[in-house]
Amino acid sequence: MISNQLPQLIKEAMLGRDQVASSTYRMLKSELHNASIAKTGELTEDEELQIVRRELKKRTEAAAMYEKAGETTRAEAEQAEGKLLEVLLPAAPKLAVVAQYVRELLVQGAAAKTDTGILIRLTKAHFGNTVDGRLAAEAITAVQNES
Repeated sequence: MISNQLPQLIKEAMLGRDQVASSTYRMLKSELHNASIAKTGELTEDEELQIVRRELKKRTEAAAMYEKAGETTRAEAEQAEGKLLEVLLPAAPKLAVVAQYVRELLVQGAAAKTDTGILIRLTKAHFGNTVDGRLAAEAITAVQNES
């Protein structure tokens, strides 16, 4: 679980005097702690990964906004934090693998080609923590555009 890795990651960042890593991992530890308090119990691995993805999305969106505003140093800082968070996530399968699964769903008749919402749900359920909605949607769009 990610919460078990964080103390060691924070310690290594502090010993290496890596300010960005130290603050990013501390922020994540705080987010996980706050979520466990809100839940009134320990978080599952899926819930922890969901929080990491949410924080990564925040960093990605903030970096894009800073880039648009011409604040390149702030955008680079957000991107650096995002890269640290990406390392904590499981490796995502290739787009081709996800698209092949979507094709199999269509052949099986699990959903119509135009039922994007259902296809996304089924794809995310099949791949679990490794596929987010964005990757599933990209694969579905690719399959829909094939014919």
